[in-house]
Formats: sequence, structure tokens, C-alpha cells
Amino acid sequence: LNSLEELHIPSQTQEATAAFFQGLSRGTGQLPALHTLHCAHGAESTIGTDGAQSLSALVSGGRVPSLKDLKVELEGIGQEGMQPFAASLNSPHVFALRKLFVEIGQVAPANAAVEVGLFSAAFSSGHLCRLEEL
Repeated sequence: LNSLEELHIPSQTQEATAAFFQGLSRGTGQLPALHTLHCAHGAESTIGTDGAQSLSALVSGGRVPSLKDLKVELEGIGQEGMQPFAASLNSPHVFALRKLFVEIGQVAPANAAVEVGLFSAAFSSGHLCRLEEL
């Protein structure tokens, strides 16, 4: 998979998406050429908490060093999913990222400030300095 440049994941169940990202993050290799990762958007297309945690491990672990374009829906992931996702955006491994499309979606009012705060904190790290589109 060293030559894989784009990955578009169609609408899948949260469990299937999480299992896919878990498999990638647990492996020993990298996807060094991957520059585009899009998870389908629309009804029932959130990657879920487990998917967010596994995607975060993939990014934080430096497994996708050329990632420039990330599109993902994080609806309903709660603090358990947002915290690792935001931490992955604080990682030096996101230095190549140019486009970031994140749809947070429906967040309970009681959790909105915390989740948005966690996400926003990622922009203070300086690792997203090459970001062109948000």
C-alpha cells in the first residue's frame, strides 16, 4: 500500500469504519503516499467514537505522513472521541495537512462547549500552520 494516494470510504456502519481504522492503526506499516482521506458524508455516515479514536491513533502515530486533505464526520462522538481526534491535530504529524473538513453535527448543548473547545484547541499548537481550507 506504499503507493496508495487517495482513500474514499463510502457510507459504512460505524463499526465497519472503526474496524477499518483500527486495522490500519494496529499494523506496523505506513501509508506514506496517502494524501487524501475522505469518509462519506450524509445520513448515518459518522465514523463514531471508536472510529475517531482509531483514526486519531493512525494520524498521531505518523502512519499517514503525507496527509493533505481530510474530510470526516464526527457527529455524536462525544468527548471520548473528540479528545483523541483533537490531540491528533496537535500532533506534529499533521504538518502536511492543507484541507480539513470536519462536520461535528448534533452535539448535546451540555457537551457543545467542551467538544468545540477541544477541537478549537488543536489550532493553537502551530502544527496546522499550512492549513489552507477549514
